[in-house]
Parts: sequence; structure tokens; C-alpha cells
Amino acid sequence: MKIINNQKDAKKYDDLGKEEQEKWDNRELGNDPKHASPAQDLGSSKSTTFRLPVTMIADLKKIAKEEGVPYQTLVKSVLHKFIKSKNAS
Repeated sequence: MKIINNQKDAKKYDDLGKEEQEKWDNRELGNDPKHASPAQDLGSSKSTTFRLPVTMIADLKKIAKEEGVPYQTLVKSVLHKFIKSKNAS
């Protein structure tokens, strides 16, 4: 059976026909290394504290749950993408 990492992927998998689900389960699909990307190593980490509005934290936690990741990981990812886009310009 295919490992489902979040609700969005679960919905997509459930929408597939039985034959295509079996191909995923047997690794006939999705097993090509050219479609994989290595995890980003952002270097060593340092703990930090900052204040955010309670509603913003609630929204971040909701989005993170939908994406199947911890909310602090989501925040780090968003900040990384923002910094990367600013450094590119």
C-alpha cells in the first residue's frame, strides 16, 4: 500500500482506479529517481523566539495539518522560500 503523507495525497490516491492504485503499491509508478529531489540541508539550527498573533498561529497549524507537516517545519519552509526569492532578485 502507498504511504500517504497528507490528506491531499490521500484524496488523490483514493480517486485512482483499483488498477492504478495497484501500480503505485507495486512501485511500477512513482519509482523513478529523476522525479525525486534531495532534502534541503539548511545547515545547523538555532532556537529563536518571536511573537505572532494567535490567529496566525492557528492558521499556520491548520495549513500544516493539511500538508501533513509540523507547523514549525512549515514556518521554516515559508521563511526559506521568502529569503531565497529575495536573494534571487
